[in-house]
Amino acid sequence: MPANVEQNPEINIGTGTMDRSQWKSVVNRFIDELRGFDFCERHLDVRENINFTGGHFAHWVHTKFPDSGCVITIEVKKFYMDEWTGKPDTAMIKAVGNALKSTTQGISEELKLLR
Repeated sequence: MPANVEQNPEINIGTGTMDRSQWKSVVNRFIDELRGFDFCERHLDVRENINFTGGHFAHWVHTKFPDSGCVITIEVKKFYMDEWTGKPDTAMIKAVGNALKSTTQGISEELKLLR
């Protein structure tokens, strides 16, 4: 049975372990870049902290390095494969990779502004 669309975005961004106010510009830019990317002639459903808010590693980094560590946890729904057979859709995997790569320049710009 397919997962409920309202409760399962294609990309879930976990920021629940960070001081969101400190990294607001970086996280917002990352989400905006992903949402704005031309993903196979449509836009990705990108939301924050829906089913997953970050994990142990993110929590550790944000606790150990609160002023310099920014972990944006990325959870990708398995729309890039047939989840029942395990068969990957290589074109979709490449498209997801390209969407993620498209965010690097914007994140870099935001991080430079925080220095």
